Amino acid sequence: MMLSEVPPSIRDRIEPEPNSGCWIWTGYLITDGYARIRQGGRKGPQLLVHRYLYELEHGPIRAGLVSDHLCRTTCCVNPAHIEVVTDLENCRRGLKVSLKTTCKHGHPWVPENMLIRKRKSGEIYHLCRECKRIASAIRYAKDPAYWQRRRLP
Repeated sequence: MMLSEVPPSIRDRIEPEPNSGCWIWTGYLITDGYARIRQGGRKGPQLLVHRYLYELEHGPIRAGLVSDHLCRTTCCVNPAHIEVVTDLENCRRGLKVSLKTTCKHGHPWVPENMLIRKRKSGEIYHLCRECKRIASAIRYAKDPAYWQRRRLP
């Protein structure tokens, strides 16, 4: 689909990005960054623009399938950047992109530097071993007696 084939009411809110080929939506975005319009005015049903344009070009999306942004840009509405996949595949692709290689302080996020903890609720979370070591050293520098108090029964 060419941008010129898009309905004018939608085309007016699209800004083409020449390097990536994304069609960036300049209109309303919902909380997670997806483009949304209302069909038939203020009271009409909400439509996700990328799905609407995909369906204009390829027909309805079958039940049980979701649209996946191949460009990983949620505000992109270019139907050429959309592929219809299962929800499981969409999650797998999103996770693959979001896998971290460093912690938020830049330490390598590798198994040797990872601590696995479990909250009282049963939720499992990971900590950076190096960040924890630094935080402990800072706490000790501020209050050396903290560790003696902590070790006492």
